[in-house]
Amino acid sequence: MYALLCCAEVLPVFLAVIQEHRDAGTRDKLTHALFNLVKKPNTAQRRLIADSCADLAARIGPSRTAEELLPQCWEQVPY
Repeated sequence: MYALLCCAEVLPVFLAVIQEHRDAGTRDKLTHALFNLVKKPNTAQRRLIADSCADLAARIGPSRTAEELLPQCWEQVPY
């Protein structure tokens, strides 16, 4: 429960910084960190991270979503 609470408290900060940061390299590192906040997320934590990604996509628009967020999402898909 603590990991979920901690994750839930940190996610809005991550989203705001990813959205507003001017440096694409920093945004990339932060987006990568977003997916790795919890080493082995449970179902609720995965849902929270997925919902945060959807929120981020809505905030940054389709162009940055395609260029910055989707490549990070694809890295998370197991082969």
